[in-house]
Amino acid sequence: RGPTDDQRLKPEVVAPGTNIVSLCSTIEGSSELWGRFNDDYCFSGGTSMSTPLVAGAAAVTRQYLMEVKGMENPSASLIKGLLMNTATDMFPGQFGFLDAGQEFVVPAPNNDEGYGRVDMQNVVDDDRYLALIDNARGVTDGEEVVHEINVAGARAVKVTLVYTDAPGSPSAAKALVNDLDLTVTDGERTLTLEDRKNNHEQIQMTEFSGDTLLVKVAAQSLPVTKDGAVPYSLVVTKEQ
Repeated sequence: RGPTDDQRLKPEVVAPGTNIVSLCSTIEGSSELWGRFNDDYCFSGGTSMSTPLVAGAAAVTRQYLMEVKGMENPSASLIKGLLMNTATDMFPGQFGFLDAGQEFVVPAPNNDEGYGRVDMQNVVDDDRYLALIDNARGVTDGEEVVHEINVAGARAVKVTLVYTDAPGSPSAAKALVNDLDLTVTDGERTLTLEDRKNNHEQIQMTEFSGDTLLVKVAAQSLPVTKDGAVPYSLVVTKEQ
């Protein structure tokens, strides 16, 4: 569980890690892990199981974007954005609300579950998406890019910004190099995130007026870029 030394949110998503069925080794005398399921499979757990579950989910998400959404080469940030945006918040935790304090102190995102448990049923739910934006051109230093999103019929929206940052220096006090900010407005109300630690931001808005939201991505600071810009991805989903 997070955070990191420089207070970045970790993890971003989680997956089950208890009694997961995995392959057993065929080498004689090898460990049966947590016990056999059958001749070919064993139970196991920990990050050795939850990590490949997320990796497999990312592979299926990429296939979904290519085959269903018609994207030729979806970026890593878009795949990550979908997994984060559609994750299921597990707050207050496995024991529910307790007088002595529950497992998770605050709803997602938090440093216990990140944005939540990966949920592939949500990922492949076509009806939830209002926009999937993979901006390969990106945003330049000092620039603002505004996207108009039709939200007619939605009760609430969730907007997730993710971008692949430049590598930070191991000796730096803060790992984040390039910094993008996210703003959502309905013309009357404006919500802005100015996260100075993470390369992802998420805004949820309810009770908005009108059928259009303006989603703005602004470059706050871009010291290390390729061709002067930072590509980004936006995932916008709705609740009916």
